[in-house]
Order: sequence, then structure tokens, then C-alpha cells
Amino acid sequence: MLRNLETPTRFNRNAPKVAALGFDHTGQQLIELATRECGLQSLSDAAVSLGDTIKLPVDGHFDLIGLFSVFTPLTPQDASALLRLLRSYIRPGGKLLFSAFIDPDLDGFEDRLEGRRLEHAYFGRKAMETMIRDGSWNIDRFCTGHTALPIVDYFVCSPA
Repeated sequence: MLRNLETPTRFNRNAPKVAALGFDHTGQQLIELATRECGLQSLSDAAVSLGDTIKLPVDGHFDLIGLFSVFTPLTPQDASALLRLLRSYIRPGGKLLFSAFIDPDLDGFEDRLEGRRLEHAYFGRKAMETMIRDGSWNIDRFCTGHTALPIVDYFVCSPA
């Protein structure tokens, strides 16, 4: 049973921007994606908590941690720190699902929008995979080219 699923009330604030790019997107679709990717039938057993912010540290451990567009404005140092920090909040058998801009040809990291610092932070796939493993996670799945959602690249991970 899932418990303590935190969902910010701002979850859909980016919907107009995403729709302008041609995507049919809602927070519900992202939750459904997380559910499928983690091998669950539904989140109907989850205790869903709504709030404007989720502040760490939090009490408890979680079956599922889903981060959408959280890594897109992070430096490699911040991304690594976040992966290490989140590891302590996952239950055995739990899953971490997160999106990131991944360029398989990139060696390392690149901030791609000049004059708009960290608005499009791209990671090389090998660099991100190293950060994931260094954060004590196993990579269960990497998905790229997801065209129905604005998150093209995402990872599903489990505790190492």
C-alpha cells in the first residue's frame, strides 16, 4: 500500500506552457505514468497530501518518489546531492521516477539556454547514470523519446 504521496497544488501551473508546445498534459497523466512505470495498478490506495511546497526533511519513508522537471534546472552537484538525499526516504522495494534532459552524445553537462541560467540543463546519459549509481540507486529502466508527454527522458530507479 502506498502512503503519504505528496502532490503540490502547483502541479498543473505549467500546463499552459506545455499545451503551447503541443502536448496534452495534466498532472494526472504524470501520476498515471509514474504508476505504470513502477508496476502498480493504480494509486487508489495512496494517501494523497496536497500542499504548495514539500520541504525536506520529511517524516517517513515512501514507496514512490516522482520528480518531474526537478532535475532540469539543477547543476550536476545539486543533482548528485538530491539523489543521495532522496535515497534515505525510499522504502525497500520502492521506486524513484524522475525526468531529466538527457543527450546521449553529451559527455557531462551543458546549460543550453544562453542568458537563461539553468533553464535547460542537459546531462549526458553516462554522467547521469554515474550520479544515480553514486547516489546508491539501481537503474531499472531508462525511457527516451516519450512523445505523449513533455518529459521525453526519464529514469525509474530502485534502492541499491
